[in-house]
Amino acid sequence: MVGSPIRYFMHIHNMSQQGMLVMLEATFPQGPRHQEVWTSSISITSSFNGLGVGIHTASATSKQAARDAASLRALLALGIDVNALPN
Repeated sequence: MVGSPIRYFMHIHNMSQQGMLVMLEATFPQGPRHQEVWTSSISITSSFNGLGVGIHTASATSKQAARDAASLRALLALGIDVNALPN
């Protein structure tokens, strides 16, 4: 679909499933139920050399948006051209 946002979390998850990296993810809500803010933290370790790429954290008003924002930061830290990713 044209105009659909890129699902960055899906790309990180797929890379993890393919054995390219090890991903640990924690996502949780904060605040009252009617004004929740979701925070997602993603830790990335390279499967090739075992070196950590860091912990990437983002917050948003939806769980999906928080996961995608943290995943975008992780992809950029990995040096991946996010503009070349398919939707």
